Amino acid sequence: MWKKLLLALAIILTIGFIAWHYLKPAPATQVQSLAPTVQQLTTKLDLNAVVINDQIVTITALLDGKIGPIKAREGDSVKSGQALALLDNQRAQSLLDKARAELEYKQQKLTSTSRGYARIKNLSKAGNTSKQNLDDALDAVRSSKAEVTIAEASVTLAELQLQNSTVSAPFDGIVTEQHAESGQWVEAGTPLFKLVAKDAYLIEAHVDASDWALVSMEQVVSLTTESAPGKQWQSNVSWIAASVAFNDRDAKAVAIRFPLGTDAPPLLLGQEVDAELVLEKIEDALTLPLSAMVEQEPGEYVVFVAENDKAKLKSVSVGLQNATHAQITEGLSESDSVITSRRMQLIDGASIEIN
Repeated sequence: MWKKLLLALAIILTIGFIAWHYLKPAPATQVQSLAPTVQQLTTKLDLNAVVINDQIVTITALLDGKIGPIKAREGDSVKSGQALALLDNQRAQSLLDKARAELEYKQQKLTSTSRGYARIKNLSKAGNTSKQNLDDALDAVRSSKAEVTIAEASVTLAELQLQNSTVSAPFDGIVTEQHAESGQWVEAGTPLFKLVAKDAYLIEAHVDASDWALVSMEQVVSLTTESAPGKQWQSNVSWIAASVAFNDRDAKAVAIRFPLGTDAPPLLLGQEVDAELVLEKIEDALTLPLSAMVEQEPGEYVVFVAENDKAKLKSVSVGLQNATHAQITEGLSESDSVITSRRMQLIDGASIEIN
């Protein structure tokens, strides 16, 4: 009898233990949470840019000759019209002297023929010479005038030749290359210097062809460079290329340019710059970190919200997104407590404990 009672008690205790094990309340899941934040939300396009100059000229010799004194060296800053080098001008000076002498002779000839024509004209009025003689005298004057015009042009050309013996800067700039030295013989067209304009420095970046439609004139660009750690300044898009080209990665891209910016640090030609192009900006947006959201379907998001020590699943509508945050347009308020940890282990209605 006692054995049967003990056996029955043991069975009851076993069944009770099993029931308690499976029916006991699950322990609360330890989680962390945060509240949605109202802040400015922007989307940006990160670009690699480089300092360029769109006004670069190669200055060549304009006549044959031996180079005399070099007046500017590589790295020198020069003014518009400043002499960079002098070419041997003896031949040009001789040609100018000859042209001026010929001009003086033609002018004297014109004076003489003009006096002759005046005398014959007076004789013709008195009937003392033929009309043929008057016509011949007039032709001589006209011929002398033409010869003077030609001689004047020759003087102008000779003066230009002499002027071209001085190699001058066409604008304010910096000499970046020097290709000749004193005593060297050069022919017309030989490169002598490369000059970049001081006021034509720009920053150029290439936008992937798929993103170029997001770019517009006057868009804000935030800039940084390794040569100025901690320095950030701004500029605005001032030029967008009219066609698609291949960049250095052999990918289709559209070039954009912007000024250095008024607050830019010292920058060198060819220096690399990091650029962030602001695409969209929303003030006072209700935002949530992307890490606190679960995308169930493309464009469809849910979050877990802590309510009365329970995890409640909520659908949210998302607006503007960047790399870290999203704008919440519907489904949450600033007072909500959004669970940010171990969310993938949660189910709707699960017990939670916020750390």
